[in-house]
Amino acid sequence: MKYREFRWGLLFVLCFTFCFCACSKDDDSGVPGVDGPEVPEFQPSAYPLNIVYFAPSNIPPFEDYQERLSEIMFWIQNFYRESMIRNGFGNRTFGLTMETDKLVKITLITGLYEATHYPYEG
Repeated sequence: MKYREFRWGLLFVLCFTFCFCACSKDDDSGVPGVDGPEVPEFQPSAYPLNIVYFAPSNIPPFEDYQERLSEIMFWIQNFYRESMIRNGFGNRTFGLTMETDKLVKITLITGLYEATHYPYEG
């Protein structure tokens, strides 16, 4: 009886291991003559993304919201660019309207009502 349980357990472990090892990506970086994908020059987007920050009337926005959101948007923009390159669509990403070299233009909208008037059901 224990041999039968051991055999099924071993079969399960082998199948589990095979599923993760069979789909591994080949690494051709050390093979001579095999270069990575050619990345074309980046073309800026004709339609920049507009960023809007909404704050209810009783909750003021964070003091450094512009720096924090700019950093997040640059990270997302770069992630999108790398994913497009990795999947063969070229050096593309969404555009951002810039206020300065390091800050994204963010439109601040202050609500007419307090936070309790805007329910969040997530």
